[in-house]
Amino acid sequence: MNVEVLGSQPVSPKACAPSPELLEVQGLMPMAPEDRERLKDSIEREGVRDPIRAYREKGNTKWQILSGFNRWEIASELGLETIPLEIVEAEDRQAYAIEDNLARRHLTTDQKRKLVAYLLKQNPDLSDRQISKQSGTD
Repeated sequence: MNVEVLGSQPVSPKACAPSPELLEVQGLMPMAPEDRERLKDSIEREGVRDPIRAYREKGNTKWQILSGFNRWEIASELGLETIPLEIVEAEDRQAYAIEDNLARRHLTTDQKRKLVAYLLKQNPDLSDRQISKQSGTD
């Protein structure tokens, strides 16, 4: 995955929004309620430690989140004034959003099946091996 970190800065959660690429796949990889509660407890105690990763296209006033949706959402709920943000540029933004989420989740068999079906629909020309690599089911 070709991803370049262009910089970092603290930002208000209000200056961010989920990217279209992330919104399309976020529901396929939900965080378990008990994991979300642990994350919320951690953010309440220590703030957001792992930066949100986002990009901003010319003409858009908000940072578009590719990674860190749950951290951003919890920080917003808790009323945090700033969160750490890494500015990234990814060759394939949706693949990056999927890959980063997969690194943080333990998907059920059903969730993996839905992700594979989604990827097959989006990329019918990819081989089974490419789909399984992209979905973390290899």
